[in-house]
Amino acid sequence: MRLYVYVLEARGLPATKASGGGAAAAGVYAKLKVGKHKSRTRALRGTLDPMWNHEFVFRMEDDEEGEQLEVGVFRKAEGCSGGELLGRVRLPVQVASSEGVQTVPPTWLSLQPRHHGARSKAKDCALRVANCGWDVKKKRKVDAD
Repeated sequence: MRLYVYVLEARGLPATKASGGGAAAAGVYAKLKVGKHKSRTRALRGTLDPMWNHEFVFRMEDDEEGEQLEVGVFRKAEGCSGGELLGRVRLPVQVASSEGVQTVPPTWLSLQPRHHGARSKAKDCALRVANCGWDVKKKRKVDAD
């Protein structure tokens, strides 16, 4: 099975104190994780409303059907290899039992804080993703509308 995910954009990300309330100078990026698979977008500098328009394809095994897709939005830390988590979303990966293509249209999702009950640094922020689908037992590309 192949899972196709488009990370389109984010909006309303919080500014850093170091930037004087301006845009994210070091850049913001999204990291994706589903099962044992991980990937990330490129870091976009100077914007609090990044537009990545990045497609990801994950090849998944049958035993990974119940996994969650986790997408986190991070701000690059100046002079460090890691980043500051601004918020994340988790989506269940549900696979239809029949062969074929399943799709979900582009959707805005509210970013949640790192820990349940914690205050989110990304209050009123959203991430737009298109889980444009999965293709069961087929090797063809799925297009997003």
